[in-house]
Amino acid sequence: MTDLLSQSLEYADFIRSKPCTICGKPSDAHHMVAVGMGSNRKKESLRHYSCVNFCRLHHILYHQKGREWFEAEFNIEIWKHIASLILEFISGAEQPWFRDKG
Repeated sequence: MTDLLSQSLEYADFIRSKPCTICGKPSDAHHMVAVGMGSNRKKESLRHYSCVNFCRLHHILYHQKGREWFEAEFNIEIWKHIASLILEFISGAEQPWFRDKG
């Protein structure tokens, strides 16, 4: 079994390489599980697996409005999307079901 911790930085890079899930612009890696202000984001951490790909605008909007508003406004279940990103990272195949709210 592959060591998840040792691949966590590679996963964060994978997230940053993807376009924003909302608008398609270049993205940041937004951590749903807070890393902490001033923490070293270049250090291996399982928290990197809570990243989602948002552009700077949508990243800021998420922080301003909160998760509940953001998910309703953009018809997305963020944790489901994160699960699809992890599956894509592991398998190399895109998972199309993350936006289904049913």
